Amino acid sequence: MRRFFSLLKRIPNGLTFSSETMEAYLASISLNLICKHVEVKAPPPKVSVDLIGELIVMHQKYTGVVGHCFENNPLFLNAIDKGFRKSINDENKTKIGKATGPEMIVYYCDHILKGVAKLSEAEFDLQVDTIMKLFTYLDNKDLFYSMFQKLLAQRLLDKKSKDVLERGFISKLKETVGDVEVNKLQVMFNDIKLSEERAEGFKEFCKNYSSKIPYESSVMVLNNYDWPSLSEMTVTLSPQFNSAMEAFTDYYKKIQGSNRVLKWQPSMANCVLTHLDDKGQKRELTMTAVQASIMMLVYETDKVKFDDIRIALAVPDGEKNLLKFTIGPLLVGRSKTPLLDILNGSGKKDIEDDDIITWVPLRCKERRIAFQKGTFVEAKPDEDIRARLPLYDAALVRVMKARHTATIQELFGEASTHLIKRFKPDQKVMRKRLEYLIDKGYMRYDPDDRKKLNYLA
Repeated sequence: MRRFFSLLKRIPNGLTFSSETMEAYLASISLNLICKHVEVKAPPPKVSVDLIGELIVMHQKYTGVVGHCFENNPLFLNAIDKGFRKSINDENKTKIGKATGPEMIVYYCDHILKGVAKLSEAEFDLQVDTIMKLFTYLDNKDLFYSMFQKLLAQRLLDKKSKDVLERGFISKLKETVGDVEVNKLQVMFNDIKLSEERAEGFKEFCKNYSSKIPYESSVMVLNNYDWPSLSEMTVTLSPQFNSAMEAFTDYYKKIQGSNRVLKWQPSMANCVLTHLDDKGQKRELTMTAVQASIMMLVYETDKVKFDDIRIALAVPDGEKNLLKFTIGPLLVGRSKTPLLDILNGSGKKDIEDDDIITWVPLRCKERRIAFQKGTFVEAKPDEDIRARLPLYDAALVRVMKARHTATIQELFGEASTHLIKRFKPDQKVMRKRLEYLIDKGYMRYDPDDRKKLNYLA
């Protein structure tokens, strides 16, 4: 290949056809790889980890070929970029559930940032460099930002975040896209740090509190504007959790005053239960506060109907599927260390409203057991597309404010250059937002030429 390259580069435009062939070849094999994984029936996070891992290996392989054989010639480097850009943005063929290219990359980032991959420092840096390359190929970068923020929030709240890895990744992201998008992520780290600093003060407050709290507790206070809205379930936890919530509310009023209002998110809370078996052996069970509340309900009554659990926890009927997902990891047939079972339906995949849930003896040698949440952060493209509408409005108004007068074609062209950094603009949506802004009085059609617009201050 090196000889082939050295011969062709002496001919005027001799490398052009070869680079175009390489571009088409890479677009084809990378798309085939994606399509192969799309057909796998597994949760999007698992499929995405396998897929992006192989895509990274493929990208590194051909980048190495271009460096070793083609002297990093710009035509071939550009061919790599164009080939992978075509395949990763083909939403018609590359969807896993609701997840498209941006969300798949984020699921892989989540995998390595939790430390699951156990990469060395050099391997991690190489992986992140390639991920940043794939990121630059994305047409819809806003979907990446949105999903990354949600999964970062989950890692921070579940304490599965590896600080060194997170900061290394965010530093690389900052080099690639600048400060604006990264600043929001930095605020999330600051909130966690501030909550950890408050923890000691809350412990001291609890020592002199009017009612004793029979367990240790810590609370994270998050800025509502800087954190994403994760999928939440409307739920009321068991009364055992009330004492800690009331104590922290009083403590927060004491240090912040009554102007700041706390909005509790019980469905995002985690806890550690101490399990004592017949032989007196203790085990620590880590699970969500909702799962702990379910366990307490079942242990108190031996067996309880699923719909009665829903009513006891005040979960709306429309959110009962979220409750079923939450119970799932505790059941026989779904967990290696089950705590619950469905009466006369052991190993059933789906929970019915009339199913009776009962407890089973815990049989395992491990002293510490962590149970899955039962759900994963799912891509929500409809929500992300709705979130783009204010960005369309801002871009159109910004251009008109600077120009005062412009044709529709000029306005759309300039607005698109602002938006393309975050996502690929849709001309039909832009047209609708233009009509919306005209109705709101930000601009109007020129009385003498309907193709021109005038800005209204």
